[in-house]
Amino acid sequence: MATSRSSGLIPFPRKERTPPLDFTAEQFHR
Repeated sequence: MATSRSSGLIPFPRKERTPPLDFTAEQFHR
């Protein structure tokens, strides 16, 4: 799922608690 891709996008160590900003970054990256 997107969580896997977010892991590499989010610079934070907590990939489980992805912030709402990460969601926007994913769409932008697409």
